[in-house]
Amino acid sequence: MPTSTLLYQNFPNPFPAAGRDSTCLWFDVASTAWSSSTFLDLRGNHVRRFIPGPDFPAILPAGRYGRGASGGAVVSAIRA
Repeated sequence: MPTSTLLYQNFPNPFPAAGRDSTCLWFDVASTAWSSSTFLDLRGNHVRRFIPGPDFPAILPAGRYGRGASGGAVVSAIRA
């Protein structure tokens, strides 16, 4: 289990780049908690909301997300 809640750098960054139209996100949640993640563009416009969303409930159990590790789900990529 992770010891702290972290949002890691997305990759590839920047995107879109060299034929890629998506980016990958990894994050760790240290303890079961209410969570929210909304992504904005540079102008502050809404791009995508992951949590809560169709793949993630508002309350996430402790675990690693985005890596496919046990205890965590795979995060969908954000498309450009």
